[in-house]
Amino acid sequence: MKKFLFLTTLFALLISAEAKFKFAPASIERYSHLQFTWWGFKVYKAEIWTPKAQKPDFKDKIILHINYQRDIKSDKLISSTRDEWKRLKLIRPESEIWLLRLARIWPDIKKGDSLTTYINGNKTSFYQGDKLLGEVIDKNFGSTFIQIWLHKKSQTSELLQRVK
Repeated sequence: MKKFLFLTTLFALLISAEAKFKFAPASIERYSHLQFTWWGFKVYKAEIWTPKAQKPDFKDKIILHINYQRDIKSDKLISSTRDEWKRLKLIRPESEIWLLRLARIWPDIKKGDSLTTYINGNKTSFYQGDKLLGEVIDKNFGSTFIQIWLHKKSQTSELLQRVK
């Protein structure tokens, strides 16, 4: 009976993971996750998904899934992105062009909304659920963008550590 329950639970988890990211290959598995707080306020839960739950490799596929726990206007997401790139010394000549593109893609966020970023080579796609919001096609954008969460000096560098 225990074996049956275990297999049933495992099967349900596999189905939910596959259904979670219909746009990604089945080999994508959760690598790490965290709860981000700012001055004691819950802001979002973040998950990093990689092929076979391997350490993130900026040359391979990476999914960043964020579930927001508060309302955030899209212009605040844009300014926070700019601020983090500056703080981490990741500003590039094309950064302002990227931010303009993101301003056309990202919606205002309501508590409970999620945004998923799928980096696959030179294409970075943004989803809300299974709905594609837009893409940035640039070989440098994805790795620069994801470093907001995965840079060793980022506020969420714990995402670099494997968590089951």
